[in-house]
Amino acid sequence: AADGHALERLAIAAPPDLIDGADFALAIVPRIIAFDRATGGLPHPHRTLTFVAIPGYPDATEYQSLMFFDPAVLVADPSGHVDDDLMLVILNTAHEYGHHTRGNRVTVRSWGQLALKEGLTVLTAQNDTRRHLLGPAARILDVLDLRRLQFPEEVTIGAPVVRGEVDDPEALYTRTTYLKGAEVFGMLRTILGDATWREVTTSFWERYDLGSASVDDFVEHASASVPAMADALRSTARWFGLSGRPALRIDTRHVGGNVEVTIRRSDSLRDEPCVGIPVALAAVGSNGPVASIGPDGRTATEHVVVLDSRESTITLRPDTGSGLDGTVVSALRGFSAPVDLDVSLSPAELALLVRHEADPVGRWWAAQELGIRAVDAHRAGTDATAIIAVLAEALGGALDDGIDDPLLAALLLTLPDEFMLGDREPMIDVDGVSAGLAVLRSSLGHALHDRLLGLLRAHPDNPDGREPSDIAARWLVEPVLALLLASGSTEATAVALAEYRGPNATRSIRALTQLAHLEDDLLPVPYDDLLAEGWERWQHSPKIIDRWLRAQSGSRRSDTVQRVAALASGPLYDPTDRGRVMAVWFPFATRNRVAFHHPSGEGYRIFVDEVIALMPTNAGLVVRLVGDLLQFTRFDAGRQALLRRELERMATAPGMPDFAVGIVNGLLNQGPAA
Repeated sequence: AADGHALERLAIAAPPDLIDGADFALAIVPRIIAFDRATGGLPHPHRTLTFVAIPGYPDATEYQSLMFFDPAVLVADPSGHVDDDLMLVILNTAHEYGHHTRGNRVTVRSWGQLALKEGLTVLTAQNDTRRHLLGPAARILDVLDLRRLQFPEEVTIGAPVVRGEVDDPEALYTRTTYLKGAEVFGMLRTILGDATWREVTTSFWERYDLGSASVDDFVEHASASVPAMADALRSTARWFGLSGRPALRIDTRHVGGNVEVTIRRSDSLRDEPCVGIPVALAAVGSNGPVASIGPDGRTATEHVVVLDSRESTITLRPDTGSGLDGTVVSALRGFSAPVDLDVSLSPAELALLVRHEADPVGRWWAAQELGIRAVDAHRAGTDATAIIAVLAEALGGALDDGIDDPLLAALLLTLPDEFMLGDREPMIDVDGVSAGLAVLRSSLGHALHDRLLGLLRAHPDNPDGREPSDIAARWLVEPVLALLLASGSTEATAVALAEYRGPNATRSIRALTQLAHLEDDLLPVPYDDLLAEGWERWQHSPKIIDRWLRAQSGSRRSDTVQRVAALASGPLYDPTDRGRVMAVWFPFATRNRVAFHHPSGEGYRIFVDEVIALMPTNAGLVVRLVGDLLQFTRFDAGRQALLRRELERMATAPGMPDFAVGIVNGLLNQGPAA
């Protein structure tokens, strides 16, 4: 093999009934390897790499030249699968292969330093591979993973990325170690730039080859390699020991053709000295980012400023005599730091970013911010019409301009997440957020109706295709149908039903997921008949049936709690099958707040029944489901009382592990949230 790599044979082993599903991994892994070689992966000495699917194996583990996986993250079930299953194969094979070439020969000095392996591998193998295959907009998927999976851990676990020794190393295998760890290393990469980062990481692995190291060793190696950036690297590296998430407020004003940007910390964290926060900025006009002169005297379309105090003001100066009037500052481009962000931009200025920002994250963030403001206006009892109109015009203009990347189009059209909206404030407004989203969904569906229909037609896929381009095109189905169906038009329901009955399982399941939100009087056929069609088609495809169940448990319908209870007590449910447990309970308890927190408390009751049953034998799985229970004091008084009753039942249930009883009792001893 070329470039000093000795690999001659790639093998995948799986049980006979699954081995036909290995073809996707066999096709994608060579592309992962080629990308790894091209972007700085170290040579490995193995002539054979063997990937093994073992039913019941916990996730995935890399050993030298031999990697073990749960089948769900290595093989595409030959009886039926969807694109989400293919993405799991991509991410997991990239991650485990990445361990071979990006640091596995350097062990961590102690368990508390686990992020040196896992965080770095998520950044440089897993996330980079996703962006390589799906395009720049896939960075938004990294951000969504962080928000949906790791941000809640800031509340429920509250541990830093790097910490001292623990009694049980399993406690370190968290989203904080993996995802937040990747983001902190990513901030260091942003400061250094891609080329210098590659030199630093390569020389680090060579220096510590076959030895042990710590995160501090990495930071000091990078600082010694690039002395001019040492202060910025060391201040930013303090994030590794930070519990919690900083928040930034960014204000801009135009003065004499210049732009003054004031960046200030708005959180109450007491990190002293302040952690460094890389903020990537650009002045954006109607033709995209504009070259400007930054505080370091460099002319560029993007400037990275490291905030290492509570407040700082910088000035962007024009590169030409035309000045920067009419431009809008896009802050935190590429999600340069995992912070909460508040800006002084007007709706019109945000709309300009939606239309003309070149960075996909900056463009998506602006659309999300407009959506958030619309929901908040509705929650406050004020008229959200004007803000929604600005967002609709910006999105409509972006679609009219032509968006070549269907993944970016899909993400621009995806509304802010119910959980992210609720979790921004001390008290979680379940009902207000749900009502605000409903208004936003319906308004955009009406305003963009014909454009949305055209967008689906403009991005066809090969129904049998599994290329990244096919996967990206199918990403459009769910956000487009979410808005179309909210318009209530007969054309929308006809298109959704046609997608559901179409030949591609991914498009079908995503259509069902949106149709499942409608009450019977809005459905083209009765809900039970709709579900029966899917059962008839997929009953012999366990992975697709899992998605069929997820559509039901994630539904906003008024009868969802009763339906979830029926599923959990029905013949399809198997509490020993991790995938089936997650299919029934994960969407309901962690993604469907409006149904889970039904004012009757019945959602809590059926869920805690299952928690009590599962906890003695599968505590690790339960921990992924109980986020809202662990923050019960953040809900209104009525829901708090209902949740307290269920927590008291958990605390005295037979067979509950001691650690779980301790956590629950600690929660029960809390007073009401402020």
